[in-house]
Amino acid sequence: MNDKLETLRIAEAFLKKNQLTQAIEILIKVAQDAAIWDLTQKLSHIRMSYEFMLSYFQQGVEDEKRSQVLSGIKISLYEILDSLSVHFCAQNSMKLYYTTRTTYIHLDLNEMMSSYAGLLRKRYLLLSVKDDERNLSAIKSLEYDMAKYETDIFRKIWTTERLSPQVAALLVDAASNADIPSHALCLVTSALLLALLEVYDEQKLLALLSIYSSSAPLEVRLRALVGAALAMFVHDHRVSLSKPVGDRIAALSDESSFSHDIETVFIRLVKARNTQNIANKMQSDFLPSIKSLQSDILKDLKDVDPADLAENPEWQEKLEDSGLARKMEELNEIQMQGGDVLIAAFSHLKSFPFFNTISNWFLPFHMSASIINGKNDELLFRALSAVPYMCHSDKYSAFFSMRSAPSDKYSAMMGQLSSQSEALNEEISSEIDATEKLRDSIINLYIQDLYRFFNLFSRRRDFYQLFSTKFNLLTVPHLAPILNNERMISLVAEFYFKNKFFDDAIYYFNRLLEHKPAHTPLILQKIGFAYQNKGQFQKALDYYSRYELAFDGDLWNTKHMASCYSAIKDNRRALEYYRKADGISPDNLGVNLSIGHCLLELGQTDEALKYYFKTSFLNDSKHKSWRPIAWCSFLNGNYEQSCKYYSQIVLQDSPSAQDFLNYGHALLASGNHKDAIANYYSALVNLNGDFNKFVDMFRTDIPVLAGKRVPHDVIALAIDSAILQYKNNFPQQ
Repeated sequence: MNDKLETLRIAEAFLKKNQLTQAIEILIKVAQDAAIWDLTQKLSHIRMSYEFMLSYFQQGVEDEKRSQVLSGIKISLYEILDSLSVHFCAQNSMKLYYTTRTTYIHLDLNEMMSSYAGLLRKRYLLLSVKDDERNLSAIKSLEYDMAKYETDIFRKIWTTERLSPQVAALLVDAASNADIPSHALCLVTSALLLALLEVYDEQKLLALLSIYSSSAPLEVRLRALVGAALAMFVHDHRVSLSKPVGDRIAALSDESSFSHDIETVFIRLVKARNTQNIANKMQSDFLPSIKSLQSDILKDLKDVDPADLAENPEWQEKLEDSGLARKMEELNEIQMQGGDVLIAAFSHLKSFPFFNTISNWFLPFHMSASIINGKNDELLFRALSAVPYMCHSDKYSAFFSMRSAPSDKYSAMMGQLSSQSEALNEEISSEIDATEKLRDSIINLYIQDLYRFFNLFSRRRDFYQLFSTKFNLLTVPHLAPILNNERMISLVAEFYFKNKFFDDAIYYFNRLLEHKPAHTPLILQKIGFAYQNKGQFQKALDYYSRYELAFDGDLWNTKHMASCYSAIKDNRRALEYYRKADGISPDNLGVNLSIGHCLLELGQTDEALKYYFKTSFLNDSKHKSWRPIAWCSFLNGNYEQSCKYYSQIVLQDSPSAQDFLNYGHALLASGNHKDAIANYYSALVNLNGDFNKFVDMFRTDIPVLAGKRVPHDVIALAIDSAILQYKNNFPQQ
């Protein structure tokens, strides 16, 4: 099977490169070998049509419909390629898609929808009586049946290779049916997305776009748009051939909210790229800080009423001193901008049985019979429902986790949830652009739900790795005219730049230059900085130099050009730019220290020492200049001065193995073998007895020691003496 699929991938590559003759021949061979005669016949007709078209082209015959016919041929070839792929995978693949497909392939979606509609009517009748007359057990049983049908309909849509136009129309009509619960319609849109990621189907994509423009509930419409955008991105080469999709997008462009919504989808998908970085920050920085704070503060404030903590001066002081207040502000800012700060807290809470059912990952948080069991569950459900910044998947995680918590912790969490939710919702409802915020929030939270499924579901490897891609909706031909504008590209570029995705930042900043042919200097500088952070210093210099033409006296740019020249070992040019920076900002500690480094690299140790001494006067702590002064003094043969500064480093700073080694060199060159060996031993201790590393570091400096007339046998004896002393003191190693 793998050989067949690999052959089909080769055919697909030919198709993408418009080499149709090779693609057709491969597909015919595969179809014939598999004895799929209907596809073989279709391919023969396609080959004949294509050869006729080539013949007319060779004869110079004008054909106004050539482009349309060519697109039709490509579409047909792609569909046949899909059918062959599904055929081979269905025989042997253990992917969840194919194992589920065997159960649902013979079921009729129309009949399933009709049966579900019957359950809805029955539920309506059961609820139409007075509250005290309702048959609660019958209602609960019916809701279980409805949930099962919703799951089955999800699976049927997901595993249907191609929808007929009639069934697609049925789904679109259902979206506008006020009798169908919103959560069930949300499952339909997610099923269409999953199906499209498995096999491209124009009818499914058109259905999503139609649902977006329908009278469906807002959450259903916006989920449909997210799904359509993702499908168009993944299958951009297929979508570009589709006139119906192009026409539908053109029609949507006339709707006032479409441009805003698709821009929001683009930005939110881009920001999802940073989710793992946020999670790492939470795990390595924020959460450990909270734990540390708990142990330090709570024991000190054990008698303080928790309600008074917010106003407690001691609490506030400890919070500030710990740095946690600053981190909380930073995380709050990330969350307000749509960053997924909850992923770290909830990623380990996806092992509840609820998440074994694939459709539940896309299910809006609603009061269903399967999760509500008593008054406490209802209260917890309402409290979680009111939390505006938590995606549905995490609400389910929180629900199942909190429900099993001890009663005292449960009550405390409920109180905290209620107060926070009330404050946040008041803040949102008071905003002038509350409707726009709601649309943005729905899109953002759905993308977070998708992120959790594609990264945390136990069978996630069976699915397209959606969030391992770079979401560039500018590659989608029908969306590019809407998104390819200066404002949007600038937003994306700045996000990538701020979050250190430098390759992406460079790409978008360069696209921005297409909109700003005057080469806005700040963009050039940012591209230069991105290249510098990637270690591509010559490219960085190219952009910094272009910026320099506009702003010759910019200190930041001058210093970074100098740094790049240092990185490529062009110390003369680096010195030139550091001196230039010194002229712009005299007595700058960093600049003077860098001038000293350049002079040292150029062998001008006397001049270097002048600048190092200058930095020692500019800098109160003096530590930054001690090491270069000590080393330059050693190179100049001033061993007494060198030893003086190395002694200060050892006693007053945090000495490294290299510091002890260099101190030893100065002592050895001055003839003080005993103290030299003592410092070499200290270097070994600092290296945890790594003899190989110690010897390698030492050998690097042997030419310098030899230049100071230290005999080779003295050097060898010093090395062995230090190693022997270490072995005597640490015999177990």
